[in-house]
Order: sequence, then structure tokens, then C-alpha cells
Amino acid sequence: MFAMQVDEGDFGGTSMRGVKFAAQYHGPGPMHEGNGTVQSILDERSSSAQREAVLQILSGRAGNPSFEVVASRVSRVLEPEDRPDRVRARSPEAAGPRRRSRSPRDHNGADSEPGNGRRARHRRRPASGRRV
Repeated sequence: MFAMQVDEGDFGGTSMRGVKFAAQYHGPGPMHEGNGTVQSILDERSSSAQREAVLQILSGRAGNPSFEVVASRVSRVLEPEDRPDRVRARSPEAAGPRRRSRSPRDHNGADSEPGNGRRARHRRRPASGRRV
């Protein structure tokens, strides 16, 4: 599951400012094996044009690689649910990184290089099991 809030911008001439949405994915096995089910959760205050834009983005038809990959693993799409705004971040750390984007192609939600910009801490363990 993931959730997003659009601070500013438009999609196909429709203002997306303030639109909030989420999606949940479930599959019978690992995601790469496919045959998954997805359901969109839309803020009930979204206009019909905003809802259509969100559904087009989530379906992968807008050209965003992240959404294209997920959509290619889905065999069943449930009807979207309308829900009141319940997604709130209590702190920047809880909200995760924020990025501004002019179009779905500018930022796909993933780093362009492997890793997240932070160096992972890997500790080698010798055969004895002690940390080096």
C-alpha cells in the first residue's frame, strides 16, 4: 500500500492541487510473479476529472515507470473506493521524502541509481560468526 498527496501541478489540463489518493496491492505470491489485485482509494473530495487523472496514472497509461511495472503485474482491478481524508503524516520522518515534480515523468518515486543515497552498513561475518 502507498499513499500520495499532490501539493501542486496538473495532469492533462486538470489541476491536481491537494488531491490525495492511495492504492493497495495484493498478490498470491511475490509481486514479480504477477496475478495481483489492486484497488485505488480516492479522497471523496476529488472532482471527477481528478479521479480520472489518478486512475489513468495508477493504471500505468500516463508513462510513469513505477506505475507501469505494478500495472503489468495486475490481473484484477477492483472498483475504486471513495474515502474521507484520513492519511496524515505526523512528522517529516513519518511522511518520508518529499519531492516536487512537474509531470509524472519527472520523478517516478524511485532513485535513478540503485540505493537511496545513504550508504548501507554491511558487516562481514567470518566463518566464526563474529563481527569484523
